[in-house]
Amino acid sequence: MERIIIAFPSTVTSNLRFRPIRAYALGQLARWLGLFRVTQIIVFYDPDPLFDSHGLGRYIVKVLKYCVTPPWFKKMVFPKPLYDKNFNYVPPLTIQSHQKAWIKNRSWGVLKKEKGKVVLIYRSNSKLVKKEIKDQKIKYPSLVPIEKRENKLYTLDPFDLTVENYIGYYPIYFNKQINKLIADLRKRFGNSLTVIGTSRKGKPINKVRNKLKRLLSRKNILILFGGPNRGLYEIEPSIKNKLDITVNAFPNQQLKTIHTLEAIPLCVLEMVYFFSFQ
Repeated sequence: MERIIIAFPSTVTSNLRFRPIRAYALGQLARWLGLFRVTQIIVFYDPDPLFDSHGLGRYIVKVLKYCVTPPWFKKMVFPKPLYDKNFNYVPPLTIQSHQKAWIKNRSWGVLKKEKGKVVLIYRSNSKLVKKEIKDQKIKYPSLVPIEKRENKLYTLDPFDLTVENYIGYYPIYFNKQINKLIADLRKRFGNSLTVIGTSRKGKPINKVRNKLKRLLSRKNILILFGGPNRGLYEIEPSIKNKLDITVNAFPNQQLKTIHTLEAIPLCVLEMVYFFSFQ
């Protein structure tokens, strides 16, 4: 397995109205997904008329990006105009790439504009190094994955990140609906992608163990989640035909509802680890 991609709607925190609680809950989610080596987190647009879905989605990505940014880059990626006071409630991620003694070929860098030039700032041993690069059409400042190959430094596409040499997840806001997201990822990864939906209307996981294990043997796994107010089928009724399988991961649950922020790490643990790394 090369990539573990998680996708959920922009309204996933809409039931958390108190912003410090929202930031803390997303910080805890970041820790779970870092623990399980999730490589990409995609927040897709949920056109729920009751909420500012775009605003909610972009805020989720902002918090998740703050979490995955190494401590020595946080002030660069989030200078005062971009810093949110609720970041104070976010627990540290403390994955290996956030530890100063950790050096790998793959790591994080920051693209900034200084004196009209684009520079890449990265950490080499105990020092921060600046390198001028050609203009890349992204918003500055920006956290970017980098890789050293044959003594040369390369910036990577976020989807180049894999479980191997894990440095953290990359959060992405996809400002279109879920059908377009699935189509784009299938075009990118082809037959190496498995798309799994999670829903209380799905097949009980204990009855599809063999099929699920076979699907999880592919290189790229995309797991889709609904929100607290609407499940996958409510967000997009036609999605059933676009999934490889829809699973009810907790058929014997005793709780009336399992919140999405609870279901995400539990599903990753149950499906990806119990089936793929046993």
